[in-house]
Amino acid sequence: MDARLEPSRVAAPMTTARRALVALLIAAVAVAALIRLPPALRDFDRRASFNATRDPIGRQIAGADAEGIDNTFLVQALALIPKHASYTVLLSQSPQVAQTYGIAAATYHALPGFVQNALLPRRQVDAARARYVLCYACNTDALDKRGMKRLWQNQHGLVIGELPH
Repeated sequence: MDARLEPSRVAAPMTTARRALVALLIAAVAVAALIRLPPALRDFDRRASFNATRDPIGRQIAGADAEGIDNTFLVQALALIPKHASYTVLLSQSPQVAQTYGIAAATYHALPGFVQNALLPRRQVDAARARYVLCYACNTDALDKRGMKRLWQNQHGLVIGELPH
């Protein structure tokens, strides 16, 4: 028989090399896990302990800090807008205008989606159908002409208002 056609002579050395490589990889993963697992568990425990100290609203808006969203604005929105009400989020004309109010471009872009999630079950709708307005440094002239009642505002151009029926 031709030696080139005998699979046992060719396959055996490769199988042994592969087994050694797999064993080496498993050992490397095990060592890495043993080194990294304790600090990861301590970090999870630290984070869980921190979260346990927060009240329900604090946990609900915790991600706002990462987006640069004003926490008081969100707390007030949660307190002032009834659970099944409709609202709209209005922003300044552009990220550049928002920056004049100290609002980062990332915050400008993240705000509507973050608020929509944080205020559930309240419904985010277009401005024409909204009962409440969350203005994040927006121009309120048209809203004031519609009779918006200001429920909360701060010195940075953030306003929460209620529109007449």
